[in-house]
Amino acid sequence: MAKRILVIEDDPSIRTYLQKVLRQAGYDTLAARDGEEGLQMVRALLPDLVLCDVVMPKLNGYAVLDAV
Repeated sequence: MAKRILVIEDDPSIRTYLQKVLRQAGYDTLAARDGEEGLQMVRALLPDLVLCDVVMPKLNGYAVLDAV
């Protein structure tokens, strides 16, 4: 079973690129558009790893980290 990585990134091109690279490396990927959506996904889906942007609207990366 491949490890599942959640990418939390507000820039669509960066988010898509990261998912592509991670999938090519054999990982299952999930993606969130902002910190609020990402935090909900962390709680619901329990990914193995979270890659999180720091500067995002609604909830920044530091707030996501604190909540996790």
